[in-house]
Amino acid sequence: MSAEAVGEILARALRERHFADLLRADPVQALRGYDLTPDERAAITGSVDGRGPAQLDDRPRSASRLV
Repeated sequence: MSAEAVGEILARALRERHFADLLRADPVQALRGYDLTPDERAAITGSVDGRGPAQLDDRPRSASRLV
């Protein structure tokens, strides 16, 4: 895939609280169906260098901030 796909996933996490929660709790399930390279998957989950899943904060989410 591409940076575009990674951006799409991150934007979805900002728009959809349920998806963000799933991404945090079970990134394998959340990312199922996305054609990602191992590096893209690691960038999203934050597992580069064994740091574990990336932390998504609880700030209000608004897709309008992406424009």
